Amino acid sequence: MPVVYLHRKPVDGSIFYVGIGNKERRAYHFRGRNAHWTNTYKKYGADVEIVANVATRELANELEEFLIEEIGIQNLCNKTLGGDGFKGEHSEESRVKMSKSQMGIWKGKKRSEHFCQRAKEAKKGYRPHPSSWENAAKLKKEKAILIKELTTGFIGKIWEIEQHFSIDRRAVYANYKHNNPITKYTWEGLNFVKHLD
Repeated sequence: MPVVYLHRKPVDGSIFYVGIGNKERRAYHFRGRNAHWTNTYKKYGADVEIVANVATRELANELEEFLIEEIGIQNLCNKTLGGDGFKGEHSEESRVKMSKSQMGIWKGKKRSEHFCQRAKEAKKGYRPHPSSWENAAKLKKEKAILIKELTTGFIGKIWEIEQHFSIDRRAVYANYKHNNPITKYTWEGLNFVKHLD
């Protein structure tokens, strides 16, 4: 049974590919994709979401086209606007359509109200997998900058600074952005800068 699926970046759940396959296992094949998809996958990995199992390939093609149009091909690794997939050189018509879609002026074919309703229903209730949130939080912590307090020499990430000095992080950011010692409250005299390794 044909399926329509999405590939999402685990870090934030954003969609980077819309695909179709004759069987569900196609969604989990990570080889033989285009170079743009492969580079994105190497950088972020991929979470798979099966959007719909449909009765015919024609319905799968329509749903794929609809989703690509809704998301915008410029936001995806897809090389075509959906349908039967890429089987060689882009036709002149395909190139014109892709160009117009990226300028936001291509509207695509009119779809029935029934089809649009089904597509909306398929997307309802989506929530990123808990591991997506965990991975995003972990990545954010790993990439957090180190901050140094000049008078004490203490170095830490923002949550460590907050805890050590009992200070609001907004005050820390404002302080090191303006490069002036704090002159108010119990934090008077503290001076934070971005720590350079």
